[in-house]
This record gives sequence, C-alpha cells and structure tokens, in this order.
Amino acid sequence: MIAIPRTNIGIELRGVISDNGPEFAGKAFTTHLAEIGITHHRIPARSPNHNAVCERVQGTILQEFYRPAFHRQRFDTLAELDTQLQGFLTRYNTKRRNHGAYMSGRVPVAGSRGSSSIDSLRVRLSPRPGNA
Repeated sequence: MIAIPRTNIGIELRGVISDNGPEFAGKAFTTHLAEIGITHHRIPARSPNHNAVCERVQGTILQEFYRPAFHRQRFDTLAELDTQLQGFLTRYNTKRRNHGAYMSGRVPVAGSRGSSSIDSLRVRLSPRPGNA
C-alpha cells in the first residue's frame, strides 16, 4: 500500500488522485487512505487527459527502471527492488529533465517547488497486508 514519504522540502502529502479502476475503488485501498489521513480524489469518468501525467510517469518508470532492472538482475526481496527504485526516483525527481509542454526541460521537483534540489521525496514499496 502507501507509506507516507518523509520530506525536508516542505511538501505535505494530503491527497491522491486516481482513476476509477477497481484497484482504487476497493475497500482495502480506501480504508488504508483513511487510516493514514490521505484524501482520495477520483478523476471524472472517461477523462483520460486528467490521468495523462500519471500514466506518463508510470510508463517512464517501466521503460527506464523496471525493464532494465529485471533484465540485469534477479531481486529476491522487495527491499532489494525498493532500494534501487528509490535511487531511480531520486534521480528522476532531481536530475532527469522533463521536456513536456509544462516542464520545459525542468526537473520534476522544480515544477512543484521552483528549485532543483530535493532531499528525499519517496514512495515506498510495501507488501500488501498479509503478503509479507
């Protein structure tokens, strides 16, 4: 599920936006968000443009991290994979320039804070309850 990221750049995670997929409408997901104090917002049905940025980030992570990582090595634990994912996300957020229309060559953290430095903005992989 979701673990609250710790940051030193003044960003507070107060909500998540998702599409209306079954993985986001289930009781386990919505209950977990309520337990950790996160508001869940859903995009309107049949509105793919609202979800485009999220889908692009997921596609980039798949192409630039997961596929190469699984091609290079075997991960025996989720912790091993998570360690490498955190390194990728740090590089993605602080070093990798995004040339989309909104970002215009800035790094993602610059789009949210106006700077290019980040201490630790991370989303942790964690096993689903009961699947440890």
